[in-house]
Amino acid sequence: MIGKYIKLRVFLVGLAFIVLFAVIGAKAVHLQVYRSPWLAQKASSQYEQSLKSTGKRGTVYDRNFEGNGRHHRCHLDCGPAV
Repeated sequence: MIGKYIKLRVFLVGLAFIVLFAVIGAKAVHLQVYRSPWLAQKASSQYEQSLKSTGKRGTVYDRNFEGNGRHHRCHLDCGPAV
């Protein structure tokens, strides 16, 4: 008698999952097939924007907290000379 109720519960839970996945699949098909032009327009309006930024760059400091790049010449030490 207990096995009958377990089988019924398993069947009902399985049926609920099948219905849930069918609803999600139907929504996905609706969005991809019928609403794709609207979604494409909405997406392009979100990531295609002209933006002009004139931000000021910060000062780069060395280990002595002196500003680099303006007053010091930069040289590259590649190791011992041969």
